[in-house]
Amino acid sequence: MTDGDRKFDVLIVGAGPGGCCAGIVAARGGLRVAMFERGEFSGNKIVMGNLIKTTILKDIIPDLEEKAPLGRFIRSRRYACLSEETSVSIDITSRKYNEPPHNNLWTLTRKEFDPWLAGKAEEEGVKYFNKTPVESLIKKDSQVIGVKTGKGDFFADITIIAAGANSKLVRQMGEHIEYPPDSYILGIKEVIKFPPETINERFGLTGREGCAIDYYGYPIEGNVGSAFIYTNQDSLSVGAVFNAGSLKGAVRNAPIKHLQLLKIHPAVKRLIQGGKTIALSAHIVPEIGFDYLRSLYCDGALVVGDAAGFLNANMYPLGMLMATASGKFAAETAIEAKKTGNYSSKTLSLYMEKIDYSFFLNDMRKYNRSPYFSNHYPEFFKIYPEMAIELMENYHLNDEESARYKQQNLFRKIRDELTIFPFLRELLESKRKFRF
Repeated sequence: MTDGDRKFDVLIVGAGPGGCCAGIVAARGGLRVAMFERGEFSGNKIVMGNLIKTTILKDIIPDLEEKAPLGRFIRSRRYACLSEETSVSIDITSRKYNEPPHNNLWTLTRKEFDPWLAGKAEEEGVKYFNKTPVESLIKKDSQVIGVKTGKGDFFADITIIAAGANSKLVRQMGEHIEYPPDSYILGIKEVIKFPPETINERFGLTGREGCAIDYYGYPIEGNVGSAFIYTNQDSLSVGAVFNAGSLKGAVRNAPIKHLQLLKIHPAVKRLIQGGKTIALSAHIVPEIGFDYLRSLYCDGALVVGDAAGFLNANMYPLGMLMATASGKFAAETAIEAKKTGNYSSKTLSLYMEKIDYSFFLNDMRKYNRSPYFSNHYPEFFKIYPEMAIELMENYHLNDEESARYKQQNLFRKIRDELTIFPFLRELLESKRKFRF
């Protein structure tokens, strides 16, 4: 490989959705682009990520829904509170979702989708290097001018870091904010294989209709977090995500423990019985919020997606949507910088302007303090779900006890376990923190 083969306009570290979108947009803008993936193929190292909102991707690839290896469109969203034996849920289902654009929400399998998206980048002219971990950034004075890899050094005017959460490359850019101990989330996911017709029968689906269920309460045992089931085309993704700080040090065995509690619950067991486990993975990543966003640019470099902190953004957990949007914005910034021939941080600050006016940064601002709120008011993950379940159970219990007496007993229990003043304080606090 000659020196000319190692010089590009843009280098992209990471071939996930953010990196691939950056590559596609930059290549279409006339830039020479190289993209590096440390895994054997794109998506090989991914742990979480099964729901994708397709709005940005369809702007980049208009025939996405017809050509991409998507799983099922989400026709039904269900939110369920669980006690040890009971489930109380709200189901949001619309016939409108059966028609394009299907509410722009799909499930997917990353090991199928990510390689397809990387292939689309190659079709646009992106030079793709798999099995090529990037060891470090190359800097001249304060400017990033390339990357060191196991296959040698590569150089470019702009490097886009899309290497996922906990990327060491971000720290090499310059100042790096240290995250508070309660800012990390722990996730576990099991993929269970089923025939598509079995999934359709158990979840009341037809064809490519899909269902996403979020569970609160019992499986997480009062910790800050939730569990989930998503329907893929021929498998179910079953898992849980929770704040590591709420586990009070009991992190080592927590993922398997909480996953098993979910799987043995009567409401869940009937949905997953008879399937074959084909994958099991766990991961810990920072959930940093707006206050702790990493430096998104410096002389010669930009950061996108999970590497930038656009990950499980508190109460807005569609990380892939934020990755694709930030990848698109980074590529547009690189195109503008190429026109001027100026790759300083002053020029690249255009990227931050695009982020500032984006939809997801507004939501990150809105829910900025939700990790703090959740950790200080764990009642929202234990006591309140339990009360909701007991209220519904008692209301629908057919016996000789009067409804009035049942209500009196329930309100007496609420009064004993939680006085009205802390409850009102929490509501006011939530209003202040989330700027309703």
